[in-house]
Amino acid sequence: MKKGKDIKSLEKEILRLQQELKLANIKAEGCEYMLRICGEEYGEDLLKKAVAKQLDISKGDTAE
Repeated sequence: MKKGKDIKSLEKEILRLQQELKLANIKAEGCEYMLRICGEEYGEDLLKKAVAKQLDISKGDTAE
């Protein structure tokens, strides 16, 4: 009996995680869309700036 309950709980967890992943992908697509629009409307490439800033942080540099 315990094995059946374990399988059911794992299946339930898989479904929950699939739903979370789907929502995360939708949010990521929305952010990418907004960044693209920002770039087109204002001429700012925020994604490039964010990546450059992240690289500086990972190198141990601090913005002062």
